[in-house]
Amino acid sequence: RVRDLLGKLGYLYGKLNRFAEAKEYYETTTQIWLNSTGKNHPNYAAAIHNLGWIEFKLANYPVASQLYFDSFAIRKAFFERKNPKTADILHDIGELYYKTGKYQQARETYIECIELRRKLFGYEHPSLAWTYNNMGYLHGKLGEYKQAEEYFLKAMEIWKKKVGTKHTNFGMVMHNLGWIAMKLEKYKESRKFYETALGVRRNAIGPEHPETVDTLNDLGELAFRTKDYASALRLYTSCLKIREKIFGPNHTSVGWSYNNLGVLMVALQKLPEAITDYQKCCTIWDSAYGKGQHPNCGLVRHNLGKVMVTMSDTQNAHNMFSEALEIRQKTLGNNSADVADTLLE
Repeated sequence: RVRDLLGKLGYLYGKLNRFAEAKEYYETTTQIWLNSTGKNHPNYAAAIHNLGWIEFKLANYPVASQLYFDSFAIRKAFFERKNPKTADILHDIGELYYKTGKYQQARETYIECIELRRKLFGYEHPSLAWTYNNMGYLHGKLGEYKQAEEYFLKAMEIWKKKVGTKHTNFGMVMHNLGWIAMKLEKYKESRKFYETALGVRRNAIGPEHPETVDTLNDLGELAFRTKDYASALRLYTSCLKIREKIFGPNHTSVGWSYNNLGVLMVALQKLPEAITDYQKCCTIWDSAYGKGQHPNCGLVRHNLGKVMVTMSDTQNAHNMFSEALEIRQKTLGNNSADVADTLLE
């Protein structure tokens, strides 16, 4: 069938990170299902779920949110709750909450997904490993590194058993364990995890895949933390070029590359360059998330304020810190450590 072929092509282009082409195929598939089944059929729900995934990958988060919740409502009505497709959309909604800085909602959604997948599949299913992995991300983002490590290890054990050590999923969890080890300042251990992840990812998905680039980026951060600034600059610059090539200049990951370069420029005492990098990052994140709507928007303003203080630009520094404080209080709550950091400034 034409619609099945179009759906498969959309999936293929999505996996190849050719998201604009994937979106065209998924939009066509969605329209075909809408015309043939109407809006309340599970096949239409699957189509808009796929389209939501592409919008998510393109960092079009409000659009992705609408598609995900529409899909969830259809599936919940059709299947009730005890269905693998319902668990899948719960997982993706949790990831959307995480990406948009709604960490409490992400935690609640992931827990609901874990409970449902355990009921459906038991405790060693690969889909459960995915949600464990994402819970690890969430705990790590919140500074709860031991809990993050526990979830990553659970995911690793499942994937090692189910898919082996040459699979991209194993590479991903090695990357994540490297990240946690770095946060815990276990730098030698972190490097081993990252180098394992890089080898797996290069072999399995290629040197310019976004996940491979993420590992290069984190190796850059590891180099920065160990004061190997020349290596950090080389790795960060390489990441920026590849990310712009894959996603275009306005993707959130490109914003991270500029933020990281800004941090590095500060360490190298190249403050005008740091300001430029942070401003580029700020523009990208405000556009992608909505101005002031995500913790990252507060982070980059905080970073800008610190550089401005060093440059004796007191008035602009005050303005930046005020904006950062407002954003962090709104998105993270008054008791956040990030709020305390900005108040100290």
